[in-house]
Amino acid sequence: MAKLFSSKSSGLPSRGNPGDVYFTVDTGNVYLALGDGTLFNVNDLMAGGGAARVVGPQGEAGPRGEAGPKGETGERGPAGRDGRQGPQGPKGETGADAPRPQVEAFRGPRGDQGPAGKDGDPGPEVAALNNKLDSLAATVKALLDKDAYASEYVEWLKARAAARRLQ
Repeated sequence: MAKLFSSKSSGLPSRGNPGDVYFTVDTGNVYLALGDGTLFNVNDLMAGGGAARVVGPQGEAGPRGEAGPKGETGERGPAGRDGRQGPQGPKGETGADAPRPQVEAFRGPRGDQGPAGKDGDPGPEVAALNNKLDSLAATVKALLDKDAYASEYVEWLKARAAARRLQ
């Protein structure tokens, strides 16, 4: 099956598979691979000049040239990125383990333990909070009672509607 290739003229092969088409993107020429593999320039045939160019065989690659002289030092480039994170260092001494000079303590004698908190009077904040809690409990009870009353009312309406259907 014939294939279509596109490349620059410098990348054009000297021979191709019969039927393949090669398009050179830099010159716009179209080449057709003939039965013997020769690449025939279709643009020349269409121009009607009588002579059509074909791609000649490519020679072998030449030897590699010698290295040129070393150039001058260029300008300094921008700073590079930070390097990778290094390994973690050894653990250091803590304040409790660090050597320190012996000094006389300035702490006084321990005092008596105070009364337990639950035995003391609640402060004004706690009393206000208890009042709000009581008010909230009364509101919840009223809502539950209202819901129960509404359920009873709905049942009464259903019974009344059923009684009317029977009449």
